[in-house]
This record gives sequence, C-alpha cells and structure tokens, in this order.
Amino acid sequence: MTILSRAPCRISLFGGGCDFPDFYEKNGCTIISMAINIYQTVTLYTGDDVYGVPKNQFTGQDDPLFFYDIAEHFEMNSGHFVRYQHTFDGITESGLGSSGALSVALTAAFMRATEGGGSIAHEAWKMENDIIGHKTGIHDHLASSFGGLQLYRIWKITTSASRITSDISRYILLFHTGIARVKTEFPSGNNHLIKIKELADEAVSAVYKPDFPRLADLLRESWELKRLTHGIPEKVDELYAYGIKCGAMAGKLLGSGGGGYMIFMVEPNRQKQFIADMKKKGLTWYDYAIDYNGVTVRILP
Repeated sequence: MTILSRAPCRISLFGGGCDFPDFYEKNGCTIISMAINIYQTVTLYTGDDVYGVPKNQFTGQDDPLFFYDIAEHFEMNSGHFVRYQHTFDGITESGLGSSGALSVALTAAFMRATEGGGSIAHEAWKMENDIIGHKTGIHDHLASSFGGLQLYRIWKITTSASRITSDISRYILLFHTGIARVKTEFPSGNNHLIKIKELADEAVSAVYKPDFPRLADLLRESWELKRLTHGIPEKVDELYAYGIKCGAMAGKLLGSGGGGYMIFMVEPNRQKQFIADMKKKGLTWYDYAIDYNGVTVRILP
C-alpha cells in the first residue's frame, strides 16, 4: 500500500505562544492563524510496495529520526515495513510551523496505514512532544489539521475551531529574511503571555469585520511585545523599519526565533512596488494562498 499525506504550514497572526498546557489550562488561549499552501508532503510505502523503493528519500532539512521515532510508535520502524519519500516547499526552522506540519503528515499517514482513530492534531502534538521530544504548543498541529483561516480557543481540555470567512490574506505578504532562525527561550512568568492573549482577544472582532487599520494597530503592538521579550536581532529590526518606510501598515517576525519568515501588512495597490523594494534588501517573497483543506491523506493506486 502507498499512502500520500500532505499537511499545510501556517502563518500565526495572533496568540502564538499561549498554546502550552501550563498556560492555557489556567488562563485559556485565543489564537488566530491561517494554514497556507506551503506543504510538508510524505509518501509512505508499506507492504509489498516497499520493495519498489530502494531507499528513503528525505529533503535534508529534517532529521530522519523524526520519521523513525513516529514509525516506532506505530510499530512500523523497519525497512521491511515502510519506506518514505519526503518533500517540503519551504524552509524548515523558520517560523511556519513546519515541524508541526510534518508531524501531522506522518501521523495521518500512519493512522491510515494502521487504521487507527482519534484526533490527528492531538495525536501529532503528542508525538512531537512525547516521542520526538520537541517541546511545542498545539497550535501548529491544529492549523495543519484543520486548514483555513481559523479562530482557535483552548480552555483546559476543550479546543474549538471557528472558520473565519473574511479574506485578510490579500493584505498579508510573506517573505524570508535570509537570516537563519535561532530559537529563543520564552521569558519566565506569564505576564507577556497574558498580554499576547489579550491582543488576540482584541483582534477577533477586527478579523471578522475585517477592520484592517485596527488589525495593523494590533499587529504593531504584537511586534513591539516580541521585540521586548525575545531579543530581536538588529538586522531584523532594520528590515522591519525598512518595510514600514516602504509603506507597510505593520509587520511581524514569525515563530519564536531571531530570523526566518516575516509578514508585512500592505494595501493591495501598493504590494507590487513593496515586493520590489524588499527584494532589494535581500528578502525572498513567497507567493501563497490560504489552504482550506488541512491535512489530506489518500491511498495511491
């Protein structure tokens, strides 16, 4: 049997970092996030189909142990049981939730192969935290599983996802800074996380309307909070300031690190010139669209 599994990455707009149990079980969590058509894709060969694939094919960006440890959990970690072909059309460790998307793609594929049940998002999150040993929140796994532009609310053991129908993606441009991302530790205490949650709560009505000036205000507040709590590198600060100078309403570095992907909020009629200006600074523009399907799995003929 050959199984094709594809899971989208995401752009986190508001609330990222609040999706760890230590915080949301006491304070709740609000996240606004959109899945995008940058994908982790895994083809899983099992049974007799294994013998038609002489070796595993990895991208070189992700650790093969990521694959083997999840396979071990499903009791399929052997070259006699499974082979992999893996592709990714983005850059890992750069703030798009790519490891969460890979965990979702692999978990969905193995659940299909073993006819397992349960929530793909929660199973994938447990895999990455408990099996792989990556301490991460659940937001990436939810976004990759559900797809779409979503409002997620998490409280204790309850998770809800509400589809947002307004298309704010037409105002949001995605770039890679060309700067390697180095993960930074979250500050101790919950004060900054409470503020992140408050900004996300305030953004809910602005996203649904949509109220783009208000969203820009909140995104700027989010950026300033990240600068204070994560120690943004000077080069990234300069790129942000240059983007604002070139006409962006607001911007944000994605993920918890000091490099990788950035988004800028730009009025549609100014985007062509803005992209040209940012390319002069060495940034790479990534075309994207919202992925509305979430993870998809099918058996190939």
